[in-house]
Amino acid sequence: MAKILFGYDTERFEEPSVTPHFLSKVSQIHREYQVPCTLFLVGKVIEAAADDIKPLVGDPLFDLQQHSYSHKPFKSYVIDFRGVPDEEIQNLEWLRGRPKVVVHRGLSLEEIEEQVTKTQECLRSYLGIEDNRGLTCPFAYYQGLLDRPEITDLLYDLGIRFVRSWGRDSRGWNPTPFDVQPFFYTAHGHDDMLEIPIQGWHDTLWKAQHGWTNVGGYVAMLKGALDEVLEHDYTWSFLAHDWSSIREDPEMSGIRAFIEHALEQDGLDFLSHSDFYEQALAEGQTE
Repeated sequence: MAKILFGYDTERFEEPSVTPHFLSKVSQIHREYQVPCTLFLVGKVIEAAADDIKPLVGDPLFDLQQHSYSHKPFKSYVIDFRGVPDEEIQNLEWLRGRPKVVVHRGLSLEEIEEQVTKTQECLRSYLGIEDNRGLTCPFAYYQGLLDRPEITDLLYDLGIRFVRSWGRDSRGWNPTPFDVQPFFYTAHGHDDMLEIPIQGWHDTLWKAQHGWTNVGGYVAMLKGALDEVLEHDYTWSFLAHDWSSIREDPEMSGIRAFIEHALEQDGLDFLSHSDFYEQALAEGQTE
């Protein structure tokens, strides 16, 4: 059976008004439709908006995990648009005026450890959450952490058991192919550490390329992606962000419309990322 895991990277600590607004809308929608989701929380967001997050603690519809402390890339990654015609790049808002090759440098192991442990402490001290097993790596990368076993070793020692780190194609862009499916980091010696790739488009990149007011186009893209997921019985780790979900769509009508559509489909299971991890662990899913 196909599966969809709704995941929201909740990260916009620079704009204090974003998180409360987003949380009020996303909680309303997911409670109305009884669809589970996972909020991957940046530590600085927890510090700034703990009172807004606390009502979700213990609610089985909301799986609360982490997204680092201050949203810096764990791994260096490259966005490479060499070979793409200049006229096409001019249509990409994010790339306009930038070089065709953009390099983002990752953190040291010591810095990664600080990012993870500080957020774990935020989860404990502000929200009373002792068990943090899930992490979305900031920005996500091509091949995830497959080429960085020293990072998975560190995360494993810190108690992390599932990550969303693979979320780009070979150009460092999107969409990430849907045939990139969850797998355990057995090759790194971690039989119970699961990669849950983010497939398709980051909502931020799609909207930057196709227009922030183009809510209908965004929903149509999601519906088309879901068709592929259903056809192949894929697992889809869906990605949206707090700030981008409400930008030019303050009621989150796009997310609402897509959830309504998804609920109408046969052969689709809705899971939080934690529940999917437990299911994969029990089934020994090791693709």
